[in-house]
Amino acid sequence: MAIYHCTTKTFSRSKGQSATAAAAYRAGVELTDTRTGQHHDYTRKRGVVATAIFTPANAPAWNQNRAELWNRAEVAERYKNAVVVREVEVSLPHELKPEQRRALAQQYGQYLSQRYGVAVDMAIHAPHRKGDERNHHVHYLMSTRRMNENGFAEKGELELSDKKKKEMGFQVGKQQVKEIRKNWADHANRALKEAGLEVRLDHRSYKAQGIDRTPTQHMGPTATKLEREGKPSRIGDKNRATETWNRDLYNMQQDAKVIDLAIEREKRRPAEERRIKAAESKAMASNALDLKHLDEKREQEQRHGQRRGLLNDKLDAFYKRKAMEQALQQAKEKAAKAGPFTRKAAYERAETLGANLADAKRREGEQRGGLEKTLQAEKETLLARQKGERGRFEQGIKKPSNDTGQGGAALARAAAIERAEGVRAFKQRYARGGGRSREPEPER
Repeated sequence: MAIYHCTTKTFSRSKGQSATAAAAYRAGVELTDTRTGQHHDYTRKRGVVATAIFTPANAPAWNQNRAELWNRAEVAERYKNAVVVREVEVSLPHELKPEQRRALAQQYGQYLSQRYGVAVDMAIHAPHRKGDERNHHVHYLMSTRRMNENGFAEKGELELSDKKKKEMGFQVGKQQVKEIRKNWADHANRALKEAGLEVRLDHRSYKAQGIDRTPTQHMGPTATKLEREGKPSRIGDKNRATETWNRDLYNMQQDAKVIDLAIEREKRRPAEERRIKAAESKAMASNALDLKHLDEKREQEQRHGQRRGLLNDKLDAFYKRKAMEQALQQAKEKAAKAGPFTRKAAYERAETLGANLADAKRREGEQRGGLEKTLQAEKETLLARQKGERGRFEQGIKKPSNDTGQGGAALARAAAIERAEGVRAFKQRYARGGGRSREPEPER
């Protein structure tokens, strides 16, 4: 499935960051910061697929020079804690072809520049050789000031305070971020549709989509570097635990659906049993079935009752296990937050709950095995009964009595065919859940 990822962040001088350093790293080029004299050389960086700069139509020509663009952006900011550049990072759909991904990235970069009236420096990165091969992504560096024919002008819409935005009729911070995320999903879905693909992106959260799943946390550069080196990270461990929980939750939901379906079938069982008994009484009156066939139906009812008991036991075991898993999760969270004097007791309780949960899973597996054996026995009995009825039918046709003569053989064959058709008609009505098709009245 397509992976949605769209984040925004800012670069500030108070954190020791600069626009020239950010641009050099993302484009994989060499830039010198004329304001500080620092030299940034990332020409040996791998994985930069394509770069481009997008500016408003009335912007001066020097904006296409990356070094001059971001050095002028640095000079335009006077404060030591100024925000010098804003970044939007998105994941490109891996289902698209390389040229389709590049066209999509360029379209969205042009949109950002026209929408906010700023300069946008785009850099497409390929997946890291040690990372996820689907991680095609784009970095968009956006100037914090709008562009006009003279260069950088006033602060852009995204950089204003919420109070100033309300006075000017703009959306506030969170609403603007939602707009950026939604517009990226719209651009990506349009490209997927044009490529003839059925997958789509959704910018909404799992909760807003009605999906019962815990989201993972985005791994920053530090955690990603540790994971690539084979070292565990806090965010990586948390994401792995979240993925395991989501997988277990999905399996439990599927088991619950199967159990709910079985319970619904069992609720309809009494009505089916009444229809079977009525059909038996009518069949006995019309001589459509013999006593042996009726005994087989009664045995089948007994097996259904046994299966009902096994299903009820399995349902009880399922809900007990689910409650124990929730209790174990709460105990682990409590142990992690406990103080030094209560931590040992909390961990001992978590271990006890874990042992009880393992024992409950074992019992549930034994109950599942018993139910599968019962169903297999029902299947074998049904096949054997069908084989016996087919043999009796063929015997009635191919081996008529010797003392009946030619006319007796024809009568025996006709009787066998009539009997087989009666049995087949009853089976069809029983398989449809007790159809009410009217049978011919017995001859008086």
